[in-house]
Amino acid sequence: MDDQNRDGLIKQVTLQLITAYGYVIKALQGLPLPIEIPPLLGDQYRAEVSESLIRVAEVLLTGIPMDPDHRQDVRALVIDWLAANDYLFALQEDYATWKLDFVVTQLTRVKARWQIIQEHRSQE
Repeated sequence: MDDQNRDGLIKQVTLQLITAYGYVIKALQGLPLPIEIPPLLGDQYRAEVSESLIRVAEVLLTGIPMDPDHRQDVRALVIDWLAANDYLFALQEDYATWKLDFVVTQLTRVKARWQIIQEHRSQE
């Protein structure tokens, strides 16, 4: 694969990651005790955002009174986004097709989990 095509794919997946981060923000803001996380402003902020999301995931496990299934769905959405974020960074440093496939798979999981969260909230 030539560099231009590879760079185009990475940019496309990066935009999907940013879109999926919007689902994370909405999922956390919609909790019984809303959680605010920093916006994703570019590559230089991704490490800070990842650290913040890890702390949020820990809080979700124990600290917020809520339906256990809903808690697990939100926690899984956060973890799937974090995995996509980490592998996208690895992909940018050392391109491999399997890393790209993994990021796309994780982002698909984020979208699916977001739909489950929305369905759960509509039934409340």
